[in-house]
Amino acid sequence: MMFETAVIEVAGNVVEHGRPEGRVVYRFRLAVLPDRVVARLEAGQEVDGDPGAPGLPDPLAEQGRGLALTRAVLDEFSYERLDGTNVWHLVRYRR
Repeated sequence: MMFETAVIEVAGNVVEHGRPEGRVVYRFRLAVLPDRVVARLEAGQEVDGDPGAPGLPDPLAEQGRGLALTRAVLDEFSYERLDGTNVWHLVRYRR
């Protein structure tokens, strides 16, 4: 359930903030392995700053906590820009 929450938070951010002009293509891969669940989401235009960096918004802000929540529930979380594509990597170990 926590992994699902993390995927939904990242995908929601990608859809809301990463809409390139023209055709929009998203790729999502999911692997369920004996010891972990792994997701890779590829999409969108370049984002400002480092969305994988830790941090919280102002306490009175009404949004901006999704990636902090994602980091809190995952064992591994990264973002990188590869060949003109945003790549999000999410991992949660199965306990």
